Amino acid sequence: MKAIGLSLATVALLVGGGVAHASRGQSTSSVPLTTSSASDLAPGTTICGALANSIDAKKAKPGDTIIARVTLPVLSHGKVIIPNDAKVTGHVTWAKIRSRGSNESALGIVFDRAVLKDGSELPLSLTVQAIGRESLFMPEVASQEPYNPDVAPSTPPQPSGTHMRRSQPPSPPQPLRPDADLRGPRHPILDSGSHGAIGLPDLTLTESSDAASGSMVKSPKKNVRLDSGTEVMLRVIRGRGGTANQ
Repeated sequence: MKAIGLSLATVALLVGGGVAHASRGQSTSSVPLTTSSASDLAPGTTICGALANSIDAKKAKPGDTIIARVTLPVLSHGKVIIPNDAKVTGHVTWAKIRSRGSNESALGIVFDRAVLKDGSELPLSLTVQAIGRESLFMPEVASQEPYNPDVAPSTPPQPSGTHMRRSQPPSPPQPLRPDADLRGPRHPILDSGSHGAIGLPDLTLTESSDAASGSMVKSPKKNVRLDSGTEVMLRVIRGRGGTANQ
């Protein structure tokens, strides 16, 4: 009887230990790992940047690298995911110049990766939501004085006793641009609500979530060229789990 009782007690201990071990293993595996990565960027998140290199439909070919520098940090849940001055890279998907058979020029572009300052890379799924003319820099803003048409421009004093040739009156200074911001060194033209080609005459933008074709910049009057400094507004189209939001 003692032997039987000892055996049952041993079996009970082994079974109990196994159940406890399984329970601990299940609890550990169910704890999610939280990391700060591109997957934390929800669909619809926008990234403001400026082209670091020019793109010309006459010279570009599919596969050419394009780079934009981030001009505003991208945050998610209070954490900086993509800092200011990081790079977002992509490539040309299509380049077409005007010709006798077609007066329309086209340039396809796609961005798909962020390169952080430490060299690490974050894969992204982006669409080009808007493009805009080069940002206004502080030296340009400072050179613009408010123009009051009711006040005549002042004439510098002339040296006495000398004969001065009569000259044309100086042109009035240009009015201060309404989008100029004297408080900062750079005033972006685009914001998260911008769509299409802003301030770029004869250019149109058709955004696309297809990474193979990319967003398409077209012109019916000239060959498409985007200069270095041209602003781009990018939008995340897929988040965690590959969910798309267009």
